[in-house]
Amino acid sequence: MSSTIILISHGEMAKGVASSAQMITGTVESLYYFGLYPGEHPSEIMDGIIQILEQEPNEQLIIIGDLFGGSVCNAATELKKQYETIHLIYGMNLPLVIEVILNKDNITEDILKHCIENSRKGLRVFEDVKSGNEDPFF
Repeated sequence: MSSTIILISHGEMAKGVASSAQMITGTVESLYYFGLYPGEHPSEIMDGIIQILEQEPNEQLIIIGDLFGGSVCNAATELKKQYETIHLIYGMNLPLVIEVILNKDNITEDILKHCIENSRKGLRVFEDVKSGNEDPFF
């Protein structure tokens, strides 16, 4: 079963991550993004997500939010309680979104956990290791 992916964030982050991910993976059908801006309420984003849910009531929805405990993710948490077809991930980053896109046709909880673990492996502090190799990328 294919999944719909929704990125939610404060400001432009969701839009930027969606754009960057598609530069790498190619255009992705069923990828949406919503950003919360000053003066707006998270319920406005949830209304947009509900519209998507109503269009495809049996479709799995993967919501990836920017910040655990943030207003947008808190609203999505309440929405998840109402819909069994929603998977919710906190802590959006580009490697995570790419992993989810590449696996969107066969998503399970285990695959999502694997995607999260793989995205964590990309978080590193640069260490200047003297290996004798002049090219710092190899």
